[in-house]
Amino acid sequence: MAELSLGFVGFGEVSFCISSGLRDEGLSGICAYDVVLGSGTLYEENLRKRANEANVILCDTPEELFRSCKVIVCAVQAPYAGHAAKSALSHMSAGSLYVDVTTAAPAEKERWEKEFQARSIYFADSAMMGPLTINRHKVPMIASGCGASLWQEKMVPLGMKIDVVKGPAGDGTRIKLVRSVFMKGLGALLVETFLLAHRSGLEDVVLKSISATVDQLPFEKTISRMLGADMIHAERRAHEVAESIALMETLRLKPVMAAATKERLELSAAMGLKDELAGLAPKTIEEACSVWDRKNYR
Repeated sequence: MAELSLGFVGFGEVSFCISSGLRDEGLSGICAYDVVLGSGTLYEENLRKRANEANVILCDTPEELFRSCKVIVCAVQAPYAGHAAKSALSHMSAGSLYVDVTTAAPAEKERWEKEFQARSIYFADSAMMGPLTINRHKVPMIASGCGASLWQEKMVPLGMKIDVVKGPAGDGTRIKLVRSVFMKGLGALLVETFLLAHRSGLEDVVLKSISATVDQLPFEKTISRMLGADMIHAERRAHEVAESIALMETLRLKPVMAAATKERLELSAAMGLKDELAGLAPKTIEEACSVWDRKNYR
């Protein structure tokens, strides 16, 4: 395989984890630019140490990076992704590949893709779906856009795990953002649950009880069961969670996730599906989605 000229815009956690993993795969000549270069700050000092550890060559300007590398990975903070894309457009050559791994808005990525295509530059939206510090360059990614297949073709031989989905740039990020509702929400829910359990002196028994329940079935079956049960039992469950909230308040805990759960259950109950379905819950995710569409559930 021909040597890959790879560069990173922004050299934070994402770029360091991916580049250090690629270094271990034998890739050399990785470049990077970060806005803190030349600032004389402790942040710059630490960045230079990490770049040295990963064998990454630091460029003095973004223009130098864009002109030196045929594959650019944008790993800046999401609010600055648009500025990075605009700068890249001005300096990258036709046939190059620009990959955005930020969580910038999907609609923005779709617009940037069109601008890059107009200059014959490939554009890929590549969303990361796991913990970088554990997986490094092997973190699962979902890529979309006109450059997604090229991104996959170039990086999979180096150990990266990139799945391509059909559709414009932005679709990869849409999948990540939908997934984040569950992954980040689950984390917040566990914090609130075990904070309450701890303050009640019940963390061990609650842990065992929850584990026994969620370990009973494969996760996809658990999802189907829970979506269907929500349509039948939401009203009763909303009352139960209200008691959980009351318990939290007696312990001076803020019921953030519990209050949101109660609100969602009340919205489900308001559809009146318990009587409409005569107590028979949908058995699959597809059946549940069909009911939501029919009821225009929001």
